Amino acid sequence: PKRQIRDNIRIILDTLEYYEAHPEKQLALIFLDAQKAFDNVNWRFMLLQLEQMGFGLKFIQAIEAIYCKQSAKIMINGELTEAININKGTRQGCPLSPLLFVLTLEVLNRTIRQDEEVKGMKIKKEEYKLQAFADDLVFILEEPLTTATKLMVRIEEYGKVAGLKINKDKTKMLTKNMLKEQKKELEEVSG
Repeated sequence: PKRQIRDNIRIILDTLEYYEAHPEKQLALIFLDAQKAFDNVNWRFMLLQLEQMGFGLKFIQAIEAIYCKQSAKIMINGELTEAININKGTRQGCPLSPLLFVLTLEVLNRTIRQDEEVKGMKIKKEEYKLQAFADDLVFILEEPLTTATKLMVRIEEYGKVAGLKINKDKTKMLTKNMLKEQKKELEEVSG
């Protein structure tokens, strides 16, 4: 509630300033790009998450009616093709699509936040591992060489059941207090 993209930008800037003041600590920020994020949502996973999050049966049935058993026809040279079954994804232009995506993504967010093997930035008793805004994810990794591998495994596991695919060409990384060799090793691990 009442969160805005500028809040995430401020946290990232604060993170960089913190690691500038603590050169003994290493940092990697991984800016993850989800490949066709809304197009790849697994419907069964989405419906299961709605149920587990406590959404009512009527709401879940309404979402199921909107998304399941869809088909489309394509017009080629003025003629329609046979119906093609659609098995995944949220509808383009539907105001519910971003919300449904975020709800399914929350499973990954919780998994990462609760995973003690994925080390985030610790300040006092708080640990910051990721920032999310719609389909934009930034992972904040301390001890990045050991943590990145664990993070990527969690993302791949989630992707298999939820439909998330990473666009490795658009995924970017920013490091702090790391040697060139360490950065190169980290790039190999994180894709």
